[in-house]
Amino acid sequence: MLLGRALPLTRQALNKVPLPSLVRFCSSETRVIRVNGNLELRTRQNATENDYTSTKPLVLIFAWMLPQRKHMQKFENIYLARGCDVMTINIQPLQLMLPKTGAQVIASKVADFVHQPENARRPLLVHAFSVGGYLYSETLLKSLENSPEEGSMKDRIMGQIFDSPVDFGGIPDGLPAAMFKSPLIRATLRTLIKTYMAVMYKPVTSNYIRASEIFHHNPVRSPALFLYSKVDPVGTVASIERAARTYVKKGGPPVYYKCWDDSPHVQHMYKHPIEYVEIMDSFLSHLPPFAGKEDATLRDNGKLTAFTARQ
Repeated sequence: MLLGRALPLTRQALNKVPLPSLVRFCSSETRVIRVNGNLELRTRQNATENDYTSTKPLVLIFAWMLPQRKHMQKFENIYLARGCDVMTINIQPLQLMLPKTGAQVIASKVADFVHQPENARRPLLVHAFSVGGYLYSETLLKSLENSPEEGSMKDRIMGQIFDSPVDFGGIPDGLPAAMFKSPLIRATLRTLIKTYMAVMYKPVTSNYIRASEIFHHNPVRSPALFLYSKVDPVGTVASIERAARTYVKKGGPPVYYKCWDDSPHVQHMYKHPIEYVEIMDSFLSHLPPFAGKEDATLRDNGKLTAFTARQ
């Protein structure tokens, strides 16, 4: 279907293509709609009339802190090539540190967008990186507060991909690492953030905890994929696997994972581009908009490992 016919970047296909073209999708071929300072929607410029339907998949990419545009474009292009529209959601440091006037306002904008009449029936796919997992949780909370009975956001999310997700406890380490290279400045800022979170517990930290609770008790009933690394000091193996196992329910949707040995925080795609795309393709091939008989080889490529209830 869409996955197999659009651009099946399997290992066999990738080996025939120069590495940079893995993620290059000419910007002149995409149409960009800037919804506001934090939300950008991208769709294929050369899409046919049939592509603009109320059921065309919409991917919500919740970016990591302060990403470069060229880095986010790599992920956007993967989904654009597979016939999806892509909305990339960014958050700034101050918006993270002031959730009521920052992160929660962004979350409301995302929830409002997916509930607009023209988007209310579209299947959704979430790809959240690092602190983007927190912003996704805030978006779920806003959606649950305001969504209509039919076409609610949580019921339309067909799959969830978490790349190096960070719980609120990782903010003191993650934010300085995203902003500065100096170890001294990072250490100083880490101490300041910890103090800030302790002093501002009610107006700030309590909001992080509330979002963390919905992340660990996710109301979305769809397959999930966790991507992480043994050497990541921000999104640690212990914290990510603890969260992932809360998603595992007897008789529930599968929860897959891939843990690399060597890739830094949110750099799994950079370190392992071919394998990363193979894992994504295998995961997507299990989801209704992409599944088809021609995708059997992708589903069975051996790249997905599932958590079990006993793990």
